[in-house]
Amino acid sequence: MTASASVSPTSRRVAPVRPPRRRLWRLVTGAAPHALLLTFSVATLAPFAWTLAQSFMPRLSDVAWTTHNYTATLSYQPFAAAFLNSLLVAGSVTIAAMLTSTLVGFVFAKYRFRAREPLFIALIACLMIPSSVIALPLYVNLVGLGLGRSLGALIVVGLWSPFGIFTLRQFMEGIPAELLDAARIDGASEWRIVARVLAPMCTPALAVLAVYAFMQSWDNFLLPTILFGWTLQPQNWTLPLLAASGVGVATPLVSAVVVLMTLPALIIFVVAMRYFIRDIAVISMQN
Repeated sequence: MTASASVSPTSRRVAPVRPPRRRLWRLVTGAAPHALLLTFSVATLAPFAWTLAQSFMPRLSDVAWTTHNYTATLSYQPFAAAFLNSLLVAGSVTIAAMLTSTLVGFVFAKYRFRAREPLFIALIACLMIPSSVIALPLYVNLVGLGLGRSLGALIVVGLWSPFGIFTLRQFMEGIPAELLDAARIDGASEWRIVARVLAPMCTPALAVLAVYAFMQSWDNFLLPTILFGWTLQPQNWTLPLLAASGVGVATPLVSAVVVLMTLPALIIFVVAMRYFIRDIAVISMQN
């Protein structure tokens, strides 16, 4: 008799059968997060989908859809001025925030000096102050500096970013100090170290900061309203002010303005996230 024939059938292991209730519970718990994310995604995208659909709706004609709202918006002279103003302010603020955040974050991350931690705690505390609380004191200071009625006021308030400094400081903490010491031994100055060593390695953090700073400045509505109002110097209006001034106008036309406002921020997000994901993948492969 062979060895296989001597094994009793009852001695073979049989896979346990899971109870139907347990399998159903595992199925529900596995599908619940996806259902919740899908629900939130639909709730988030629904206003954008409605606005996009409204922007193609005709105002007077009987056609199903039309692009007349976009052609009318693009040919409207105040829209072109407001678009250029928003682009100038948001671009300047983004570049300035990336530059100052890199320098200040480098100091907080790689230098040891007195009051470093209290200063950093005060910086984090600035993140907890709502912008609406400091809007009026900020306006008074800007008027005192002679910037109360100019686009320069919107640029000055964005020259530094507490969020950017915090993000860059935390990212630079993970960069080995030996790399900086090796650069110093080779004769590189501190400015050259920041430009040639740290900045390329901080591309993911800078991409996040670029998206954040651009969108914060691009969508800023409170401070431009306080500075320029609804009738004072409309040539200095930004796109949020222009869109808000269209309340009461035909909804399709306002929707076209909102869609055109969203495009630059969307482009910045797509471009920045491309570099962000690429660098994260490279870092993961190196680790």
